[in-house]
Amino acid sequence: MLSGRGEDHRNGQNRARSRRRPSAGRDLNAGISFDGVGIDALAAPLTLGIAAGLLGGKVVGVLVASFLAVHAGLADMPAFASWRHLLGVAFLCGIGFTMSLFIALLAFPGDELLQTESKLGILVGSLASALIGSAVILLGKSPISFRDY
Repeated sequence: MLSGRGEDHRNGQNRARSRRRPSAGRDLNAGISFDGVGIDALAAPLTLGIAAGLLGGKVVGVLVASFLAVHAGLADMPAFASWRHLLGVAFLCGIGFTMSLFIALLAFPGDELLQTESKLGILVGSLASALIGSAVILLGKSPISFRDY
């Protein structure tokens, strides 16, 4: 589109859109420098505790809350979903970057080692939650067949 001065506004719009495109380096950067981080950091108690909390704590919380809500009559199970599917979704709830990273930075101000161990635990726990949740959902049998539609 040409403006009154003969300028093409589409070029400016395209430049603005290209600046907003997601970039793997920018969007997936959790602020972890792996320089000097050895395998021992994976076995650190803080790393293991955070990963276990994301992997196990979220699953237990989501399943117990869902079970209680369904059996108390406050909620219905989603159509065509089984408890196995809900288990997969509960694992997927363990993917937690934003608040976990925010809380880790607030919890350990100025302590680079504990912040790095926290971030590593968040990444490991979130990755494990994503892989296990996806596998449980994909390997679970659906109560209906897609051929029914």
